[in-house]
Amino acid sequence: MNELQQTKRVIIVGAGASISEGIDLGLWDKINGNIIWSCNYAWLTMPYLPTRELFVDRSFFKNNTDKLNDLANQGIEIVSKKNFITENLPKIVAYNTTRNIKDYNGKEGIKNDKIFTGQQGFCGTFALHIAICEGYNEIFLLGFDFGIPKDSVINITHYYQSKINVISSGMGKPHIYKDRNGNIHQGVNDYSVFAIEQNIKISNVSLISNIPFFDKISYSEFFEKINEI
Repeated sequence: MNELQQTKRVIIVGAGASISEGIDLGLWDKINGNIIWSCNYAWLTMPYLPTRELFVDRSFFKNNTDKLNDLANQGIEIVSKKNFITENLPKIVAYNTTRNIKDYNGKEGIKNDKIFTGQQGFCGTFALHIAICEGYNEIFLLGFDFGIPKDSVINITHYYQSKINVISSGMGKPHIYKDRNGNIHQGVNDYSVFAIEQNIKISNVSLISNIPFFDKISYSEFFEKINEI
């Protein structure tokens, strides 16, 4: 990144189990005051409100309509995938999406109303593309683990698993992130399109992540970086 370029930073909070380490190290206090985007249920685990709440699944909206309305009434921007439920709701900013990597159009995604979610339609992918479209050039990804470590026998995919009572189609199901042979699902390659963006620094705060396209940093490194002037 050009040092003369003004830093525009965002922290995107996903759901991967690696966030538990950060929480144990005082994550919420350490990132307080930054621009923080919550994907799906992350905001329910935070001691304060996020800057923005994002989701893509229709079922998520149906199961959390009242809570999302409460967030919106408190001034939190709600951003979602456009569908027949969300597209006409004034409190939700909704975008058309694509799962086809050939449709990825970088910083023009919002302009062309086509946000990339990857072939598996993940909220974290949706959020990352929006951040790039909005000109964020320092992006920290939390909980972008893409499943569990290869040799793990513990099916903890989400850091809030068994800690909050929520309805999630992917929680505790590591097979979603694997193919039929037990290897990492090819959908992980969708993240390659973000890694080639110019003048954008994307850091994955997860040393156990199965996503190979971004720099992986520890929580101690992350805390040092967000305190840099």
